[in-house]
Amino acid sequence: MADSVSISGGDEKTVDFSLAFRDEGPCVIRGTVTYGLGGPLRGGMENEAPSGGVVACGPRLLKADSDLPFPYAVVLAKPAVTIQSWPESERFYNTLSAQDGSYELTGLPAGEYYVWSFGGSTAPQYWDHTADPSQAKLIRVEAGAPAEGIDFELDQLMFYAFDAIAPGRSENAASVHGTVRDGGGEPVSSAAVLLLNVNGQAVSSAVTGPDGVYALSAAAGDYILQAGKLGYGTAFNGGAKNAEEAVPVRLETGSLEVNFYLGAASAVPHGPVLPDRLSLYGNYPNPFNPSTVIRFALPGAGRVKLTVLDGRGRALRVLMDGPASAGRNEAVWDAKDESGRPVPSGLYFYRLETVNGARTGKMLFLR
Repeated sequence: MADSVSISGGDEKTVDFSLAFRDEGPCVIRGTVTYGLGGPLRGGMENEAPSGGVVACGPRLLKADSDLPFPYAVVLAKPAVTIQSWPESERFYNTLSAQDGSYELTGLPAGEYYVWSFGGSTAPQYWDHTADPSQAKLIRVEAGAPAEGIDFELDQLMFYAFDAIAPGRSENAASVHGTVRDGGGEPVSSAAVLLLNVNGQAVSSAVTGPDGVYALSAAAGDYILQAGKLGYGTAFNGGAKNAEEAVPVRLETGSLEVNFYLGAASAVPHGPVLPDRLSLYGNYPNPFNPSTVIRFALPGAGRVKLTVLDGRGRALRVLMDGPASAGRNEAVWDAKDESGRPVPSGLYFYRLETVNGARTGKMLFLR
């Protein structure tokens, strides 16, 4: 656990870091990062905005510079299957984009990854071009077959971009704060909270701390709030299922409290397109207690056998043994063996066997 650093106004403190390069496998992810809506903090005003500038701070005022490289953007990859507890579960592979916007993530073990990027004053963007982590698509990498063309186009957060092109507009900003919790009521750290204008464009963003608390600012106006994190479902203000169903909240000068509860996410890619290969998407939650859901996808209907194994590779329980449909499938394990007896805390494996091949995953049960 990191030690905290205290600093007061006017003080100066030096903090040194020693970074070790992570080289844990032969796989590579490559792509480019470019500017999207807003460009490099210059906006490009075509018209004067009306008072408040909330709705007007949209695509008519902020031009897209999608061909312009975004240097020094952060790009991260997180394994789809992890068995560590916090803070080890928050370890990522990361890099920075070069001056020409290109990046290369190296040293990755073979497997499936979530990849996303962000830069100064931008909202995070997950592959494939979404700000919603529950909609993020997995990227599979294998030795000798780099994942190419994993590109990002980062939009400028409009609150900052608009203030850059019209200084002083954020002086009378309103603010919103609250807490993000999981289904069990525990705080969720490192969750991203976005403030969206009525056009669905990100105006401001914040990341929750260890206590799950966030706070962000924007000009007074009507907004939709979105909270999410990889491994969880995405929540919107008022408990809406999506931004289209959410009723905008009115922010005035001062601060409004809006809290969120995140449920479990589906780790399977969204959409009607069937996968072109057998994919094992891990289990959620992980670590877990009292049960966990194992998710996978099949390129075609066929017979499936899904077995839970103990740490020595001995079969404990068969969860599925029979036909399964094409596309997404799932099975629940309640931490009991074939005879219905509870298993002790520890590391367990699950093996998926199909006509298209076999896959194995890990999970950690904690009492």
